[in-house]
Amino acid sequence: MLKRIVQVSLVSVLISLFVPVAYSEVYVKVDANGNAIGGAIICDSGTCGPGSLYSQLTLQPGERYVLQGTGQAGIGNNNPGIDVKVDLETNVWTVTDSKSNTVVQQFTPQTSPGNDRPQVPPTSIQDTQSVTTDTGTVTTDTRTVSTKVDTSTTISIRETVTISSIQDTQTINSVVASLSVNEKEEQLQIDLRGNKSTLINVSTEFAGAPLKITATRQGYKSITINLRTDLDGNAQLNSSRNLRGFTVVLSIGKVKLDTDLVRK
Repeated sequence: MLKRIVQVSLVSVLISLFVPVAYSEVYVKVDANGNAIGGAIICDSGTCGPGSLYSQLTLQPGERYVLQGTGQAGIGNNNPGIDVKVDLETNVWTVTDSKSNTVVQQFTPQTSPGNDRPQVPPTSIQDTQSVTTDTGTVTTDTRTVSTKVDTSTTISIRETVTISSIQDTQTINSVVASLSVNEKEEQLQIDLRGNKSTLINVSTEFAGAPLKITATRQGYKSITINLRTDLDGNAQLNSSRNLRGFTVVLSIGKVKLDTDLVRK
């Protein structure tokens, strides 16, 4: 399928997370209540540390990135060959090199004061005049659209839409409405792995976008997982929880993208 890509503003900042570094640190996003709400990411303190531009652009008021310790370069949810699995019952995070099937790192996120590097951004970031990021130039003709970001990489795609934030529900709804029935159903794919794990694959039109997965089942505690798509609009999550019987909802902002009832 030739996909349309929705490019979130300030994408050039997000791309910095994909650049290999020689030495990195492990961070986990924590909400105002001290709960770990984001996947383990690997980046340097200049990118994820307090006062960094990336923190200001990706954190909501009260949220912060908590330093977990040092890690190996290239580890993260968006890096090929690396799996980050979360045990939702024990809250233990395991980073595995899928090529060698070896555990690179295993930890329980530290979320209490004294272990974090707090970064609470302004309530609303409206003025972007001081942000020196290139959100790309879109040139349209009847055949293709080329989107060029400041990494000097050109991606040829059928159509590109730029949204300023996940609150831009009008643009998001417009993109979702343009999808075929099959495209809508392909956004969320769930694969049960035996009786103890679930593989969740996400394939959307939104590149570098923060998404939310919510799993609910009567009589069970609801599960909420935050993740971010890569530059192709895709993401993958390995969960050690069997989600058979759960209703799983994929959303961006206030817009619901896809819903699946896990029956297998």
